[in-house]
Formats: sequence, structure tokens, C-alpha cells
Amino acid sequence: MNSLPGANAYSLGDGLNQAGFNWNPPSQFKGPNYYVRVDHTFGPNDNVFVRWLQNTFDTKQGDFLNARPAVYPNFPPLGEVNRLGKNLAISYRHSFSPDFGERTYRRFQPV
Repeated sequence: MNSLPGANAYSLGDGLNQAGFNWNPPSQFKGPNYYVRVDHTFGPNDNVFVRWLQNTFDTKQGDFLNARPAVYPNFPPLGEVNRLGKNLAISYRHSFSPDFGERTYRRFQPV
């Protein structure tokens, strides 16, 4: 019991217990994050773009999104997360004529 912090919220309680401990656990996200986009126009009727996203999502002070934070100050977190995210998007656009409008082909592929 000596390692638990003292009460700081006296509005909490259930009639028997008159105080509680209220705090926001810390969170820290580590990168890196990369974003690359290339646009190219082949002519007045054709263009293409390619986008690449990649990130490393590491929670080093507890996984608060999945209810695994550090429960009290100076306690170890209940869990950490290391994720690698990748995303590729490609779009090709061709306009047949001003009267006909344009048709688009897009592909989204999480890698």
C-alpha cells in the first residue's frame, strides 16, 4: 500500500470510501513517419499520381488505446504496442473530351 499514491480527488467515493486518485496516464508516440507523393501530367488529357505512406506507431509509455496504460505514476505500463503501417495509392485520370467528362481509375492497397 505504500507504493500507491495518496488521494487527490475527494469528490469520488461510494459512501464508504471518501476519496480516490484521479490522473491522466502519459502517452508518447515514436516515429518515424514518411509521406511521398508524385504527380505527373502526361498531356492535357492524362495525369497520374502515386502516394506512399509509411509509419512506425510505437507507444512507449503504455497502450492507452487498448486500455493498457500505466495504472499509477511510477508503475510500469500494462502493455506497449509496436505497429508498422504502410499504404500505397495510385490514381490515373484520363479526360476523353470536354463534352464526355473524365473517367478515373483508382486503386487503394494497404500493404
